Amino acid sequence: MKKLIFFCAILFCTFSLSAQVTLKSSPFKHLPIPQKSGLLKSVLSNSVTAYRFVLPFAGYSPITKQISTGLGYGWNKLHFVDSTSTWYTDVSIFGAIFVNGDLTPSPYNFTSVGVGIGVLNNLVMIVPAYNLPTSQFKSGSFDLKISFGLTFK
Repeated sequence: MKKLIFFCAILFCTFSLSAQVTLKSSPFKHLPIPQKSGLLKSVLSNSVTAYRFVLPFAGYSPITKQISTGLGYGWNKLHFVDSTSTWYTDVSIFGAIFVNGDLTPSPYNFTSVGVGIGVLNNLVMIVPAYNLPTSQFKSGSFDLKISFGLTFK
């Protein structure tokens, strides 16, 4: 009985460690769909981590009261949803560059860089950012960006 419990524990640890797969695919290519040839293969490749581009496309800064858009690249933890045949992003940590501004041209348009986190399939992204110095503002400032986004999968 002890040997059976030990064997089951080793088997469980092996499957738990190998269930998280790190993809080494190019961020410019689509993620592969998990294999359906066997129960074990679909379970093992259902959850992956991958480095992908993220797009915080509709952002708002409550501090400077400006809109922003940007592009980022970072670590994504994804799982495959069989019912929709798509990858779902659980969480992502990324570095991004933002272009900020008003709806009309003004001297208060500037660029920001930051490291953020995305949740809910990268629908909600929160990025503490640093506003780079410009000709009007000689010193930079810190900012917070809340944006809607997506991951290129």
